[in-house]
Amino acid sequence: MMKFIWLIIITVIINGCGLANKEGTVAAVKEKNTYYPICIKNYTSNREILNEIFYKKPERVIAHHQNIMEALMAIDEEETIVGGAFAGTDTREFSAQYKDKVKMLPEINGFNFDLETVLMYRPDLIIGWQSTFSSRVLRSTDFWHKRGVNTYIVPNSNSILPIGTVEDEYRFLHDIGSIFNRQKETAMLINKIKDEVAYVQEQTKGRKQQRVLIIEFMGRGITTYDKTRLCGDMVKKIRWTVN
Repeated sequence: MMKFIWLIIITVIINGCGLANKEGTVAAVKEKNTYYPICIKNYTSNREILNEIFYKKPERVIAHHQNIMEALMAIDEEETIVGGAFAGTDTREFSAQYKDKVKMLPEINGFNFDLETVLMYRPDLIIGWQSTFSSRVLRSTDFWHKRGVNTYIVPNSNSILPIGTVEDEYRFLHDIGSIFNRQKETAMLINKIKDEVAYVQEQTKGRKQQRVLIIEFMGRGITTYDKTRLCGDMVKKIRWTVN
C-alpha cells in the first residue's frame, strides 16, 4: 500500500512539472529517497519559465558569483562547490562570517569561468546569473540540460525579471533550501532578513524622505541602479525615494 501511495505522489510531482516518468527513473530514485525528486520553478536563458527536476541532492556545484557561494556557505553546503567564480582576485569581499569557509573553496578566481574548465569539473548543477548562461560565458541552459546538468538562474540577476524585489531574494533562498533539502536553514535566513527589514522600517518611520542615488564601481566604470532593481527595492522598503 505504501509503495502505491508513493507512486501516486511521484506521478503528481512529475505531471506538475510537465515531464513524463521515463523508463521508471523517477520511481527508482524515489525508492531510495523519500524527498527527491523535486520540481523547482526557474528560467531558461531566454527568460522563459522552466520547471527543473532534481532527482537527487546536487553533489558537484558550479557557483557563479559571490552571492551564490555565500548562500551555499550559509546553509553549510560549501563542500558541494567544485568551482566558484567571483569579481576580483581575492576573497576580501566575502562576509567575515564566511572567511574560514572561503578558504576551503576550490582555487578559482575571476569574474567568469571558461567553458572547458566547467566541463572538466563535471558539475551536476550550475547556479548563476542570467549572463552566466550566455554564449560569451557558459552557453545556454539548454546546452547543459542536454548534458544532464541542472541549472538555476537567480531571479534577481541581470534582467531575468523586469523588476527585482526583496521578495525575489526570499524566493532564491527558498529554492536553494528546497534543492539541497535545507529548508530549515533557509527559513531561518529569510526570517532574519525580514526581521532586519522590519527593524529598519521602524527606525525610519516618520523621518523625512531622502532621495537616494545607488552606484557601484565596476573596475574603471560606474554602474547606477534605479527602482526597478533589487537594491532599489531595498531602499523603497525603508520608504525612501530612489533616483
